[in-house]
Amino acid sequence: MQDVARPTGVVGGPIAVSESADCVLADRGREWVTASRPSKGDAMGAAEILLTTRDLAQRWQVNVGSLANDRSARRGVPFVKIGSAVRYRLRDVEVFEFTCRISTLDAS
Repeated sequence: MQDVARPTGVVGGPIAVSESADCVLADRGREWVTASRPSKGDAMGAAEILLTTRDLAQRWQVNVGSLANDRSARRGVPFVKIGSAVRYRLRDVEVFEFTCRISTLDAS
């Protein structure tokens, strides 16, 4: 079993860690953190925060079904499938939110 770095500000009990061919997952209930193994062109950092569909729906104040529809239509924020679990990288969510930002011009 490998150690997985905790993001700052996260406290909790024991961490359940499962290993796959590509990454190590730490499950703390609704928060997932991955520590990826080095590979060629690895886009993931040493510790990556993953959000559940419910977490993202709460963040955006939308229905979970809306996110499911977006995934099905291949639109919206990129997502990661780990087995049957769907997760969203926090940095992908933040980039998507930034690209959706609309600036307004000051009328004065």
